[in-house]
Amino acid sequence: MTQFDAPETLSSTEQAWPRILALLDLGRPREAAAETTRALAHTPDDALLWRLLSQIYADLNDYPQALEAAQRAVRLGPTDSHSYLTLGLSLWNAQVRGLTFGRFRRWSGAWKAAEPALAAMREALRLDPDNADALASLSQLHLMMNQPKLAQAHATAALQLEPQHRMAQIFLAQALLDLRQLGAAEEILRTLLLNDPNFVPALHLLSRVSLRRGRAEEAFTAALAAVRVDPANAGAQEHFKTLVHDYLPFPFSQRSPAWRVVIIPQAVILVPVAALGVWARTLYRVRKLSPHTRAQIRRVRVYNFSWRSPSVLYLVLWAVIFALLLTVGRLPARLQPAANTFVGALIMAALFGSFLWLAFRRVRGRSQ
Repeated sequence: MTQFDAPETLSSTEQAWPRILALLDLGRPREAAAETTRALAHTPDDALLWRLLSQIYADLNDYPQALEAAQRAVRLGPTDSHSYLTLGLSLWNAQVRGLTFGRFRRWSGAWKAAEPALAAMREALRLDPDNADALASLSQLHLMMNQPKLAQAHATAALQLEPQHRMAQIFLAQALLDLRQLGAAEEILRTLLLNDPNFVPALHLLSRVSLRRGRAEEAFTAALAAVRVDPANAGAQEHFKTLVHDYLPFPFSQRSPAWRVVIIPQAVILVPVAALGVWARTLYRVRKLSPHTRAQIRRVRVYNFSWRSPSVLYLVLWAVIFALLLTVGRLPARLQPAANTFVGALIMAALFGSFLWLAFRRVRGRSQ
């Protein structure tokens, strides 16, 4: 018998566990899900396997399947705190994820959708008040619900039970960042990275804290360190790109502050002026960065100019409107009232369309 063979006295489920865990360690969750499903065909009443299957489906972003497996685990183990924890996370992913657009507390529908997930978490804590994982997960949910004070309280409670709980420390640092307690958040992250310099969540959060504190070079260094830890990690690369575009926005990009002036309809004409200011500020900020950081930024600063882009169409539309305004005064007197009415309606339609477009871009950006 080789070291990879299971003893004959083990059940089929016990033999499946090492294979499932090995597949997960190798980064093959689909095969792990198939192996878990085969094991459940032999022992369909194994709540632990259903819980594991739910977590695997969550990693695969198959949230309906994850929820179904979690519900099955709870039915088989109604007194298991961890099953309710898995159910709470599955309910959030299946019913709430994508609805948090940064204005969670202002939308009653989001609160209603989040209640079952929160109820499952509270049940997990009722069954096991010392479940640090449940407290940390509840902290995470409150962060996504824009409730940093509650998130801070739950993360602190989790750390009192398990002082080395890394994700609870991350959630606490995130809550402190949201509460603008930047020094305390940075202290937690520095301690985490002192113990594990390659802890990617801490590197990501440290980059945001450093950027908020005006230390752009340190922020980009931390974000690049996360990319170097795992170059194939798309999330780390996307975080670096987001950081770049937040700090160095293009004049008319989605993240450009130039669009803020459209809150006042009469100030639409100032958008090009504000965009010019954004461009000048971006150039100034780029010059303050080190040559190495600028070289890394150039790799992600890809701007594909398209005449069909919304920004170009927006500018063309207003150029046409201004041309019409200049033309109206040259028309015969009998045509001017109708022309003024037409141009006024066109301006209102352009303003309304601009607001809808900006709202859509903001919602889509939050949901991604």
